[in-house]
Amino acid sequence: YVQSLDEAVGVIRLAKGYDLTRQSEVWSDDERKAVEEKFFRATADTLLVFNQGINNHQTWYNAGLMAIASTLGDAALMQRMLRMEGGFYDQLQRSIGDDGLWYEGTMAYHSYALQAMREIVDIGRRAELTLHLEPRFKSMLTGPMNVAYPDGRYPAINDSDPGSIAQFDGAFAWAWQVYHEPVFAQAYARGDANRLAAIGAGDVEPTWPIAAGSLNLADAGLAKLQIGRGGATACVFFDYGPHGGGHGHADKLQIMLYANGREWLLDPGRLTYSHKEYKTWVKTTAAHNTIALDRTSQKPTTGRLLAFGSNEHAAWASAESDEAYPGSMLRRHVMLTPDLLIDVFEVDTDRRRTIDLFAHVAAAALEPLTDAPAEMTDAVLGEDDGYQHLTHSQRIAEAVSRWRFVDRDAALGVWVVPIDGEQQYSTRGIGYNTNQHPPTLVRRVEAEAARFVTVYDLSGDASHVRDVRIEGDRLTVDTTSGRWTLALDPVDWPAKFDGEKSH
Repeated sequence: YVQSLDEAVGVIRLAKGYDLTRQSEVWSDDERKAVEEKFFRATADTLLVFNQGINNHQTWYNAGLMAIASTLGDAALMQRMLRMEGGFYDQLQRSIGDDGLWYEGTMAYHSYALQAMREIVDIGRRAELTLHLEPRFKSMLTGPMNVAYPDGRYPAINDSDPGSIAQFDGAFAWAWQVYHEPVFAQAYARGDANRLAAIGAGDVEPTWPIAAGSLNLADAGLAKLQIGRGGATACVFFDYGPHGGGHGHADKLQIMLYANGREWLLDPGRLTYSHKEYKTWVKTTAAHNTIALDRTSQKPTTGRLLAFGSNEHAAWASAESDEAYPGSMLRRHVMLTPDLLIDVFEVDTDRRRTIDLFAHVAAAALEPLTDAPAEMTDAVLGEDDGYQHLTHSQRIAEAVSRWRFVDRDAALGVWVVPIDGEQQYSTRGIGYNTNQHPPTLVRRVEAEAARFVTVYDLSGDASHVRDVRIEGDRLTVDTTSGRWTLALDPVDWPAKFDGEKSH
């Protein structure tokens, strides 16, 4: 093969195949010796040389070494792999957070690493090693249950692809057979009693979704806000934590939104590594629902969670970053109810800068809602660092307070409180593939400091929010069911609500 990773993956099946057949008379003693020493032993030596530390490739190096050690009956090699730097135990300690999630912050690589870890654990079980009882390994199986939208799909964070919890079906079915704990069967079945019966779990109660309510996944740096029931469930992922290593994106303090049974605010994921847009678009700040300064991308960094909480009516979180742009503080506060999302993004910088706030939405079109026909002119927002991929850009003549993203029979209402000197743009970026161009709202100011206030109407037809305004140090949101009031300096969560609580 062309790389050690492929050698490691390939040798697992070859080791199993040899192990199944080596007692056959078709093998001579010399042939067995040649295969074991000149192929398996030589491959092990190679994999031991190219130790990748906590890299996801190393999980497969370790699985290859485990398969070879088992086939050769080499207990010393097995123990070396388990205990060395970058080995099985080291990977569990340094690559997996307390929330059970792979450090690169993407379900694609979590699944990839878990496949290798399962190989190691299964071989260990046959060798009477209880590796499957390691708490951090077991958390790798439960972690993916917590980072899905209510319909089971995953936001495509960092170098991820659009996917769903179904990509772990094999792992869940395996875990049910190994642990016989209902949660694994329930995750596999996703509420379908027939699927439970198919894996011998017919007496387990169908339960879906597995993870209800809000969660702070601290090591992954994700605040999951989830509230409501059934089709009225709304969910926000707020990304404040680690960059994600080589598979991370410049997207600190971005949010992704799910409501009305679908995703609205999206992260484009990775496209594919072979596309030039992988580096020129998806890795940039302009591709994400966050702040960019001076048309440049953020520095890789880890933010700080300031507040997190929920009650029966709302869920909220606040986070900040002072290293995404040295000399600048980014601070975001979000509050979610089943009907609306209140978003307050504050920026303080060391000099006058161009401050852009992006909202990329999985919809067909973006419309400004004005009393008179909106006057729009062609515009160019920037020429590089992701901005070159913003097409069909138009600037509205005068900043407005209402917008609407529309898609077939659904709509996402957007209310804003325009800042003095604010420029607003309707543009299109790139979605989950290079042929998808979701509409994007860009709010821009030239200033040393700014506070962007945005309220998203989650009713499905943009009819719930009636008015949004700032009065002194308080934000007021009037809705069809009552009034929300929030303190802005500092933002004090939860908000006060006067009205009829319908959820």
